[in-house]
Amino acid sequence: MLPIDYLQEIEHASFPLEEDDHAKIRCVELLCAVGYLDATITVSANQDRRARVARITWMGRTALSNLGP
Repeated sequence: MLPIDYLQEIEHASFPLEEDDHAKIRCVELLCAVGYLDATITVSANQDRRARVARITWMGRTALSNLGP
């Protein structure tokens, strides 16, 4: 999954959004790094990773609007 595809997937989601899928967590990490998402990644004692997406930032919304319909 490409990060921009994930961003489109969650565009109309209810936030906060919880993710435990490895590919989606990687997308969250990358989109957070470029400023498109506000999110946190946690790692449990048994090394399970979980992402909590708080919102799509204005930069992320701008990127989505530039993609067109």
